Amino acid sequence: MICYFLSDLVLLICVIGEKMGTKYDEIISEIKGDLSEEEIYARAYESLHEDFLFLQESGLLNKDDLLQFIKKNGRNVDNVLDIKCCYEDDQHLVWKGLADHPDGKRYITTRMVVFRDGKRWRSIGTREEVSKNLDKIT
Repeated sequence: MICYFLSDLVLLICVIGEKMGTKYDEIISEIKGDLSEEEIYARAYESLHEDFLFLQESGLLNKDDLLQFIKKNGRNVDNVLDIKCCYEDDQHLVWKGLADHPDGKRYITTRMVVFRDGKRWRSIGTREEVSKNLDKIT
């Protein structure tokens, strides 16, 4: 599953996966799904390790911060144009996404998620503004 949450302080992309080798497949199959806010919260709650941390340029969130953010802001799915798996094994997932955001800009986001005990333990993300002419990740 992939969820995009946007505020002035954070663009958060949650990657949820359970089985080895299927993390990226779940992103692709569930990005088009229509999950309720309750389902998003429940999946995030179950998939986050107790010591979960998410780090990106705009801030750092722990598990409680993320769950509160989901409850408060709900779901805001951006216009995702392309997504690409860069690397996946039983403990890591690295992927890139190309999306138009509500601020009117186009970004490539890169995410690395580290799993511990089958749950998301650490997530690190970067975001780079790109030309509106770019429509595919190379």
